[in-house]
Amino acid sequence: IVHGSRGWFVLGGLNFQPVELAKIVLILALAHFFYLKGKASLSWPNFVLSAGYTALFVAPVLWQPDFGSAMILVGIWGVFIIFTASRWQIFSLGLTALAGSVLVWFFWFQAYQRERIMTFLFPGLDPSGSAYNVHQAILAISTGGFWGQGLGKGPVTSLRYLPEAETDFIFSVLGEAFGLLGLSLVLAAFLILFFLLLRSAMRLREQYGALLILGFTYLLAIEVVINVGMNLGVMPVMGIALPFLSYGGSSLIMHLAAVGVMISVARRS
Repeated sequence: IVHGSRGWFVLGGLNFQPVELAKIVLILALAHFFYLKGKASLSWPNFVLSAGYTALFVAPVLWQPDFGSAMILVGIWGVFIIFTASRWQIFSLGLTALAGSVLVWFFWFQAYQRERIMTFLFPGLDPSGSAYNVHQAILAISTGGFWGQGLGKGPVTSLRYLPEAETDFIFSVLGEAFGLLGLSLVLAAFLILFFLLLRSAMRLREQYGALLILGFTYLLAIEVVINVGMNLGVMPVMGIALPFLSYGGSSLIMHLAAVGVMISVARRS
């Protein structure tokens, strides 16, 4: 158990986070499903069936609890739905999501999860408590200025004022070390990667490969958006790693595997 979440398997001396593998497997499964069932228009039975497949992955992740990863899994399904479902099905999905969010808030969220959202909405409520991480992350970025303080020389990170500096708030560490210039280069690299991936998906004639690239691109992009948003204080803290940069073997291996699959699909097509 780490920070109240039962999200790791301990195998000998190694920690493995199965939700990272679940993201990859769900994309592979849904891409194949929608390729077979959604070529013309997605029927209601297949719409419900695809939701059931996704729920098999989401339920154990919510039980950990890991709400951030669960929402990413739901988002993976939502991306495929947007490109294959009818407008009425998408509208029904929106109403269901609205009703579900109310139920989750009152009957599922743990106290610390509510605190994270309230901290996001009202950051001045508890600056030394639930909002401490976000305030230190913003302070680290502002300390970096334009050029940065240099790697390991920033006061916020070197004096360990910033919790989870190597994982959730690695973006702030980079901001303090390399400044606005360094963060701009990092974001530019991600944008170039996403552009190249989406261009590859648009050029593919084979729908299954295009769906695979679309799903994996969404996974990487939403994790970048959430992590950067957490560090800037514009999104609630969800414990989502920054792809390729945050410390963590499970996350890094799965992200590299996703890119490897996409490169293979693009080359073979």
